[in-house]
Amino acid sequence: MKGQYFSFLATMACFIYPLVVYIGFKSISPHYVAVGLCVILLIHFCLANKTLNIKKRQTQLSLMLLAVVLSFLGLQYNDELIIKIYPVIINFLFFGVFFYSLYYPPSLITRLAQRTSKKPLPDAAIIYTEKVTLIWSVFFILNGFIALWTVFFEPEAVWRFYNGFVAYILMGALFLGEFITRFFVKRRITNEA
Repeated sequence: MKGQYFSFLATMACFIYPLVVYIGFKSISPHYVAVGLCVILLIHFCLANKTLNIKKRQTQLSLMLLAVVLSFLGLQYNDELIIKIYPVIINFLFFGVFFYSLYYPPSLITRLAQRTSKKPLPDAAIIYTEKVTLIWSVFFILNGFIALWTVFFEPEAVWRFYNGFVAYILMGALFLGEFITRFFVKRRITNEA
């Protein structure tokens, strides 16, 4: 349980990375940001690794190696571009994971729903969770391209504002919209049964 708690914290730290950069980019050297990212991912990998199957361990190790390479480049060149590209990579990785799961069912959201459900999901719920997975896939690919645009074609203030604030508002709005929609979908499925 303690390991899961720390793994969750490490995952959240990776996820809020752009927000941290948004707040402290002017006062934090890219060297420190790169080292911090590497440490967070190493902790996450070590703690999450205990509960993962071999395929998930390989995926985690691949992500960690990517982060280590980015961190090393950030340390070597002390370049803000390397730090700024992180949200782009994370969005594209999330897109890949969500979209991949649509071709190798059950979809990611279906798996999450099955874990929290006490009984097997009805077909209508599986169809719904697959649509939600597709919606998140579209969100992550679009968000990734917008983040990429801000890296190369916008001033730093726009990058910080979008990747450290707007992207989180959009993600929260999508999550809230899905949460509300799920309530009505569950009610409809229950009434049909």
